[in-house]
Amino acid sequence: MNKSLLFVYNADSGFLNAIKDGIEKITDPKGYGCRLCGLTYGVATMKSSWRRFLNDLPIESKFLHRDEHRRIHGDDTPLPATFIEEDEELILIISSVEYGELTTLKGLETLIKIRLREHGII
Repeated sequence: MNKSLLFVYNADSGFLNAIKDGIEKITDPKGYGCRLCGLTYGVATMKSSWRRFLNDLPIESKFLHRDEHRRIHGDDTPLPATFIEEDEELILIISSVEYGELTTLKGLETLIKIRLREHGII
C-alpha cells in the first residue's frame, strides 16, 4: 500500500495558463481562483517554506492541475482540493470550501498536519 498526498490546483496546466495565472495573481489576488496556488506560490515559483514543509512530511506529495486530475481520475470534486491517494483511491482531506477559509500558509500547514494525524500518517 503506497500512500501519497495529492494536491490538485484549480488551474489548468500549460505554459500559457501559467502566464495567465501569474498575471491574475498580481492584478487580482483576492479574485484569483486557486487558493492553493495563492498560498503556496509566489508569482511564478513555489515558496521555499512550503517546499521545506512538504519535504519534512513522512508522505510523498504529488501535484496535479485541474485538467490533468480530471483526465487521470475522472473526478469532478470542486477544486482546489487535497487528497490522500492510496492504491489509486482518493480520500478527500481538504475541500475547496476549507481552502476558501484559509488565509495563511501556516494555516494550511497546520490543517495538513491535523488531517494526517486523523489518518494515522503522523
